[in-house]
Amino acid sequence: MDTSAPTDSAGSVPPDRSKVAQWGWLVAAIWLVFLVILAVRVINSDRPSWQIVLSVALMIMFATCFLAPFVAYSSAVLAETTDRPLAWAPLLVMVLIVIAQAPLVSWWVISFVPYFVAYLAFNVTTRIALPLSLAVVVALVIVVGAVGMLEEMTDMILITGVTTIANFTTVMMIKRAGQEEELQAERDRLRERDRLGRDLHDLLGHSLTVIAVKAELAEALAEASPGAAKAEVAQIRELTRDALDLVRFTVGQMRETTVSEEIAGLTVSFTGTGTDLEVTGRPARLGPRLEHVLGWIVREAGTNVLRHAGAERCRIEWSERRVRITDDGVGLPAHAESPFAVPGQRVGQAAVHLANLTADGSWSGGRGLRNMAARAAEVGARFSIGSGTHHGRGTTVEVSW
Repeated sequence: MDTSAPTDSAGSVPPDRSKVAQWGWLVAAIWLVFLVILAVRVINSDRPSWQIVLSVALMIMFATCFLAPFVAYSSAVLAETTDRPLAWAPLLVMVLIVIAQAPLVSWWVISFVPYFVAYLAFNVTTRIALPLSLAVVVALVIVVGAVGMLEEMTDMILITGVTTIANFTTVMMIKRAGQEEELQAERDRLRERDRLGRDLHDLLGHSLTVIAVKAELAEALAEASPGAAKAEVAQIRELTRDALDLVRFTVGQMRETTVSEEIAGLTVSFTGTGTDLEVTGRPARLGPRLEHVLGWIVREAGTNVLRHAGAERCRIEWSERRVRITDDGVGLPAHAESPFAVPGQRVGQAAVHLANLTADGSWSGGRGLRNMAARAAEVGARFSIGSGTHHGRGTTVEVSW
């Protein structure tokens, strides 16, 4: 009875976002066809009508209790949470139902046993479920033998035994696959951190070396040529800003965050600044890497609104496959064009607060904007930036995936 992924303990589920996890309860429901067969036998029997009605009603209740944890797991996956009701309450009700069914269906009551084995395997921690399932199988053999029906019930005993082996083998395979995915994800994270460390060392080391050389040159020119020294200091300032952007970008890559955490952080940052922040909607189900990148872009865009836009309002709009950040700030002069392009991206006009302005007001681009577009491209998302929607003021940043 292959169903949804197993729990590590009763009452919790692993964070599995796959389609199998979402729809595993349907796989469990398929096996209820055998209860339909049993119900047909009862209906066609010569028992009194009230017994038939009661027996069928109890079967429906049994099926509901059997499916409840699987449906709860699927709901937990859709809600992106790991919480669900404990598995023991439905199990206890199932036991009581079978006890009530015994006088109504006679030896057919044995047909319920495989469901208990499957229920235990997929909804109760293995260290408890395995010995309980073995105890159920042994008890079945003893009871059948005691009433002298061992030969007649051989097929049912074999089915129960095979079901037990198949269920727990499936559980172990699912757990092993999950462990391998976690190990691979950890290896990928370590490799990424090593790469970021090397990039930071190479790029920042170069920037600091250039800054040191130019600082020495500015010192030497200070008396002989004050204008040239001032120009060198201005270049040092720009190099320092670029180095700071690089450090912030690299640290942002190393820090694993969620969209909810970044939105909460921005909400706190905007409080008392004079800029109102409005967040609407929520994204569709996101993979961990995509969520990290989107959270980072939203944080960077929001932070730049605070620093440079001079806006009264900032709005973050989420839809199923898109996030849009708009403001009513200073925006960008109509003649300014984006100095870069990322293959496969829609890149239009860029905003003042997402770029750098030189002393004479011309636009010189900016590492932050380039990093946003590059990060979006890494996860296959489409990045665009253009004029705002507030009567021509402000800026709109949009990422779709």
